[in-house]
Amino acid sequence: MERFPMTRLRNPSKGRRGGFSLLELLVVIAIMFILLVYSAPVVSSLLESSRLAIAGQMLVDQLSLARQESSSRNNSVEVRFIKSPDGGYQALQMLALGTGRIPEPLFMASRLPEGTAISEDAALSPAFGALPMTTGVMPAAGPFASCPYSAFRIKPTGVVEPVASAPNRAKLYFTIVPSRRAKRSAVPPNYVTVQLNPDTATPLIYRP
Repeated sequence: MERFPMTRLRNPSKGRRGGFSLLELLVVIAIMFILLVYSAPVVSSLLESSRLAIAGQMLVDQLSLARQESSSRNNSVEVRFIKSPDGGYQALQMLALGTGRIPEPLFMASRLPEGTAISEDAALSPAFGALPMTTGVMPAAGPFASCPYSAFRIKPTGVVEPVASAPNRAKLYFTIVPSRRAKRSAVPPNYVTVQLNPDTATPLIYRP
């Protein structure tokens, strides 16, 4: 019986390299781009909301610290809201009344998180109009050189001075907004409001 050599059948799948075709890669890239475009505003809004929350808590902490320093030193402490050239108040500084009643810095000025500011509009931050605050200009040296500021003082008893008139006592609140909206009067989608008790200097924070 004549034998024929056995031939091994070739697996058609062998010899083909695994991977994606150019068309498949383009489809995947297109899908990723679409998802990125639609998710970017959501991510941006979340980041902005987070920064505003941090800024709001920072303002509360600074006001609470000013109240504590005033009580422990048995001396009035001045709280300065430093205005940015870009609009809005973007930094704060605490000062104690030193010799000759001249304010002396207790700490370096603290800047709010990037992209946030305390609105300068009277409708959103009526405290700047309700309190007859003192105004001035920061020293010519430092990170806030020659920037204007508005200030009030907290007495050791917790009373805020200058004292607001009776109709304005409930208007001692500040609204923190995205810095690009610091000059606008319209209420933005994201914001944080901090209210100050005129008798105890106790701050309260509100979120929409």
